[in-house]
Amino acid sequence: MLVGAAIVAVAVSRNAAATPYSLSIAPAQPDEYLVLVGQWGAENDSFERRIVQTLRSSDAAVISSHVRLRVEPIEHVFADDAEAQSLANSVGAHLVVYGVEDAVGVEVVFQDIYAEPDSASRLHFIIPKNEQFNSIATEDMPVAMRNFLTSMLLHHFLRTSDIDGLAGFGFGIMDGEAVNLRVIPPSDLDRHILNMYQWQPGQDNVSSMTDTLTDALRVAPGDPTLVFLRGFLEAFYNGNIGRARVDADRLRQLLGETNLTLWMDMNISLAERDYARLLALSERLDPTKLGYSIPFSYRQMALVMTGDFARVQAETSGSIREQPIFGLPVYDALAAIAVQMQGDDTAFEGAAARVNANRDLSDATGFISSINNPPADFYFLGGYIAELTNTPLVSLLAYQGGLRVASAHYLINWRLGVFNSEAGNVPLAYQFLSAARDAAPVPFPIAAYQLAWLTHDDPDAVPVEAPSACIWLARATADTDADLTFYAPLIARIDAARAAWDCGG
Repeated sequence: MLVGAAIVAVAVSRNAAATPYSLSIAPAQPDEYLVLVGQWGAENDSFERRIVQTLRSSDAAVISSHVRLRVEPIEHVFADDAEAQSLANSVGAHLVVYGVEDAVGVEVVFQDIYAEPDSASRLHFIIPKNEQFNSIATEDMPVAMRNFLTSMLLHHFLRTSDIDGLAGFGFGIMDGEAVNLRVIPPSDLDRHILNMYQWQPGQDNVSSMTDTLTDALRVAPGDPTLVFLRGFLEAFYNGNIGRARVDADRLRQLLGETNLTLWMDMNISLAERDYARLLALSERLDPTKLGYSIPFSYRQMALVMTGDFARVQAETSGSIREQPIFGLPVYDALAAIAVQMQGDDTAFEGAAARVNANRDLSDATGFISSINNPPADFYFLGGYIAELTNTPLVSLLAYQGGLRVASAHYLINWRLGVFNSEAGNVPLAYQFLSAARDAAPVPFPIAAYQLAWLTHDDPDAVPVEAPSACIWLARATADTDADLTFYAPLIARIDAARAAWDCGG
């Protein structure tokens, strides 16, 4: 059977007398991920052309808002890894794909130029020259290449702290259909990488995936991609927060403190609903570096969950609000929450319109359905965006899912109260709104104001011991004392209701 070492030896001997070779291509630009594709030394270049075409037509053709893929064929057979590294460095290339073809088979090598020590920096597979060669090259090789390219790109996102790219591309890759690849992985690491990106999160195979990642880490203990993926899966699929924190600490050891490693830690804090820690971590984010907008949105979620709506309103204004998060207009949704809290209907209509204008997903909670164990705050945010985009059933399902995770979540209770009020179920609306006000971490005047309206409009449907509508208005007024400036629009509405209902001073 053909083995990688034998093929590399052939490649070295083929180039033993080669003269020094220099590349005549444009160096990589700051917004490029440059891939060099060598030749395999065969009489024609059909295999090289197939490799180049496969890479250029991959799902990674546009891999993030910050970087694009450029694939350059090179009319040269690389002698060995050292030459590939040297030539790549001369033009700033990130990845070299090369190998050799002989009578026994074809080896395809992926060499990550900027990989960390003890990581999956060199991956390869072999296509044996047998009666299935053409079908393997046509059907299996593109899948194997996709998996290797995915691993290398995720390395790049992690190294550069490109969380937008990681979220947009990386979280969408784990949906491949599992197949039995007929290419030959020469090492255990190659086998793990070939297999690990072929799973569907909805299936009961997450533990198998984390086991594969653990096995791969035994071979490549310094690989940040493997560490990140295992930590992410442990937190949001298996619910093993302790294990996820170990991987978050390890990722910070490998990459240092970056926006990305801070975000990894913030994910765990969000899952634990430790908002104080999340906010403290957010203070260390670097707004001048890649990977700022998504963790900054986590900061805004923490501010919403702790009731600091005025700060949310201040911090979500400006250009950062224009950046979609996970394909969703998160900043616009958070801004909408703030103006809805302060009772400004005109501003809320504008905020809701911005959410609809920026909507990228047909299902606003699609990012929730892709993970098994999301934080309750994700349920709330997905449900709220679904509300704003007029998909009430999706919204209701998201809120109900969140309530199963955190029954005292004050914002989910609030929205379920509003939902039932609009549906005419006053007793249930009263129950949810009362629970929201009781569980809120700060005075919650909008809930008291809405309870006043329920009591005023249908006094027979609320509990017999319920305060009067005027008492609820008084409580709403007292709650606005927390920030008279922020709640000025709501105060005006409370005063108007008090006058209309003859509640006195």
